[in-house]
Parts: sequence; structure tokens; C-alpha cells
Amino acid sequence: MHGAGCSMADARIVCQQALIQMVSSRNNPFDMAPNLAGGNDLSPSGLIRSLQFAGLVVGENSLASPHTLPYLGLETYYHQLVMTGNHDRARIVAKYRS
Repeated sequence: MHGAGCSMADARIVCQQALIQMVSSRNNPFDMAPNLAGGNDLSPSGLIRSLQFAGLVVGENSLASPHTLPYLGLETYYHQLVMTGNHDRARIVAKYRS
């Protein structure tokens, strides 16, 4: 599941009941949909990360959105931000890469 704006715990239960194997979930830690709307990371740091990138989710630059891009890891997301000219946000992501 990518960018799921639902509770992952609930989604796992529903998939189990439907006999659907959920291999993994790939939610960007900067994506407000799974973190806030799905309630998967309501920690203070999750809230801050999500709010810092909220503009990219709601239309500021969909080419760099943590929600619309497939999440392939922080390293890839960092490079996607750099390639789209979002250098300030790329520096934020760089802090989390190590």
C-alpha cells in the first residue's frame, strides 16, 4: 500500500479478513495523509514533518508531493525534491536520511 490515508492497523485487519496478503506498506514519513488523516503517526515529530510538507500535498508542487509520488525511501525522495527544485525541503529530508 502506498500513501494510504487510512489506519494501517485497520487496513491489515480488513485485508486479513478478505484473505488479501499485504506484503508491505510504503508511506512517506512526510506525507500528511497516512500520518495525520490515517492516524498512523500523531507524534509531535510526525505532526511537524507532515505540516512542513503540507503545501506539496495540497497543490504547491505535485511533482514533489510526498503523497502523490511512490515512496521508494528517503534517499529517493531527497533526489526527487532536488530534481524539482525544492532544495529547502530536500535539506529537511537529508536530516532524516542517515
